[in-house]
Amino acid sequence: MNAAPWQCKLRPSRQARVLHGALATGALLTVAGAPLPALFWLIKIPILLLMMRESLQQQRRLAQRRGLLQHKSDDSWRWQGARWRIVGPIRWLPGAALLVLRSEKGRLYRLWLMQDMMPPARWRQFRARLLCRAERG
Repeated sequence: MNAAPWQCKLRPSRQARVLHGALATGALLTVAGAPLPALFWLIKIPILLLMMRESLQQQRRLAQRRGLLQHKSDDSWRWQGARWRIVGPIRWLPGAALLVLRSEKGRLYRLWLMQDMMPPARWRQFRARLLCRAERG
């Protein structure tokens, strides 16, 4: 089953972006509404600005999770022009998988793949491929 190469054109995950936006908004509202003494507003404003900046950067990173993901017959992965190998166990959530990848240059990359990043048939093939890999050990 895993002899044939597999590939899928990934699109940004709407679920991940909505979840991140909701959590970031909740955190911002919590910090903004925290009852602090009057002088602490000097600290609160920079904290809120840093939180907003980090939230926007993360939204941009989530939007960049797109492109062609390929699984080759030699158990390597091709993503954004680089060749990667899975290191460590694959972490599964309902509708998501975390791949810890290492490039040929030694760079480590944690790639969350959400179910809504690919068509349902590709998601099933992806899961089957990785579950077969896990059984092989």
